[in-house]
Amino acid sequence: MSTNIPDSDSICDMKPVRIAVEGCCHGKLNKIYLQVPKNAELLVICGDFQAIRNQRDLKAMNVPQKYLEMGDFPNYYLGKKKAPILTVFIGGNHELSLYLRELQYGGWVAPGIYYLGEFGTIWYKGLRILGASGIYSHDSFVKAKSDNPPAYKLPYNHSTIRSIYHVKPKNFLKLMLSGSSDVMLSHDWPKGIWEWGNKGTLLKNKPFLKTDIERGHLGSPLATTAMTHLKPKNWFSLHMHTFFEATVKHESPAAKTAETSALDPGENKRRKISVESEKLKDANEIALDMDDMDVSEETSGPDETLQMEQKEESKDISPSGNTSAEDTEGTSAEGLTDAKNSRSHAEEPSSKITKKDKKKAAAKFRSAGPETYFMALDKCLPRRSFIAAKSIEANPQHPSFKNKNLYYDPRAIAIQKVVENFVKTPNWADISAQDLLEPEKLDNLLAELNEMVDFEAAKIPNNSCIPKNFKKVAPDVKVQVVPMQYWPNNQTKDYCEKWGVPEPDLEGP
Repeated sequence: MSTNIPDSDSICDMKPVRIAVEGCCHGKLNKIYLQVPKNAELLVICGDFQAIRNQRDLKAMNVPQKYLEMGDFPNYYLGKKKAPILTVFIGGNHELSLYLRELQYGGWVAPGIYYLGEFGTIWYKGLRILGASGIYSHDSFVKAKSDNPPAYKLPYNHSTIRSIYHVKPKNFLKLMLSGSSDVMLSHDWPKGIWEWGNKGTLLKNKPFLKTDIERGHLGSPLATTAMTHLKPKNWFSLHMHTFFEATVKHESPAAKTAETSALDPGENKRRKISVESEKLKDANEIALDMDDMDVSEETSGPDETLQMEQKEESKDISPSGNTSAEDTEGTSAEGLTDAKNSRSHAEEPSSKITKKDKKKAAAKFRSAGPETYFMALDKCLPRRSFIAAKSIEANPQHPSFKNKNLYYDPRAIAIQKVVENFVKTPNWADISAQDLLEPEKLDNLLAELNEMVDFEAAKIPNNSCIPKNFKKVAPDVKVQVVPMQYWPNNQTKDYCEKWGVPEPDLEGP
């Protein structure tokens, strides 16, 4: 991989882009927008967005009945309110899965509010922003590659309303092919990330996590693998409802150990899919679901204690020692922090392209860095660290650098095209979920697909703005009687036709 050195004019133009990062949204857009710092240029939300359009949509959400509510989004969908800042988000485990499935490749859920898709990469003002929606479930991951994968016909049943937001094997493959980025968004924490930050403070604020860590239940091994492989400059997550930050050193032995343990083939082989393990995993997910709602219907002693401690907090959790005083503005009463600064440099892609294409391709990638700054945030509640502001140096050579629009990422489009076609072949059918969890087999598959991705990416221009083609396809909240159905979205159709990507089967696996 050759380094792309900007000329003197580009260096003079280089400046950081200030973004606001928000934790769990839970439909509270109005409160979140009130807390966004005025000098932020972009807001990114790490999941549980809840893009509800009408009353019928509530039936397609995995949220306990007594916590189902419309939230603030219907007014943005209806057009009564407009997002005061360009907003980009990924999906979590409390989403309107029906709407997000209609936009699997990404799209506008309302004017000024963009969903990255199940997997997606975009550019904004010279920043390459990568996102992976959903959470990891080992059993769902394996079942998705079985002879009988779940289908997603409506209405969802008790099983599919959960598995629909679990990370699919094909989306993990897409993520691993994506290359590095300035910003990576996930809902799950990477497994083992607590070893790189102040673990003591984390367990003090969330004591029940100690058991999950000891049992190996906390965090996603897929996210850990992606972090060590892609080495993004910044990684933002939420899901555990606490502020936590860490700096991962990729060249250190500990990083290699973390990757190895996260993908220990022996460990995964020992995890037989049985009724007992299924019940255990359901119990763990239910516990998290209840925590997301701030009240548990099966509250244990430690959870009750935790809730009491949280109510007694008079101030937000302060940043850990990983952030220097000069990097942090402090934490406001509503949890506003200024996160640690990062530096990134433009670099040419490693794809095999001709010399003629090198100048065109120079701004398509971001170079992998020696370390990743990780930050997790809380949910939108008083005295919680749920929003942070961070300045990130941008790539002045990318066409988006001096533009306020979102731009397509050529490599991401190529990945969608290659992988969606690949999963329809016998070769994909012969690959097991376990194969994707074994480093050597995964590396061989990535090497094979990477050549096809490079070939397709070189044909795609890097100056394509994402069109502002939002249309209110599904009925809004004013419509009283709405059928339970998918509403095929014009944005997905336009995307597939423009880039030659297969249209998704909304009811399929």
